[in-house]
Amino acid sequence: MNTRLSDNLLQLIASLVCMILGTVVSVSILGPRIEGFVFGAIGSVLTGVFVSGLILMIRRSSGRQCG
Repeated sequence: MNTRLSDNLLQLIASLVCMILGTVVSVSILGPRIEGFVFGAIGSVLTGVFVSGLILMIRRSSGRQCG
């Protein structure tokens, strides 16, 4: 479990930005229907959490070179 406030805030911001961008893209493709909002929001939040977690993992591990 991660308790660093800076990491958690970074993931929150990344998730919100991805949610907004994904919703806008999805609505522009599917039209202004509820499916566009739902699919865009859920898919982009999952992508944002995954990508920001990957970035945090690489950033934290780059300072700890073993071997």
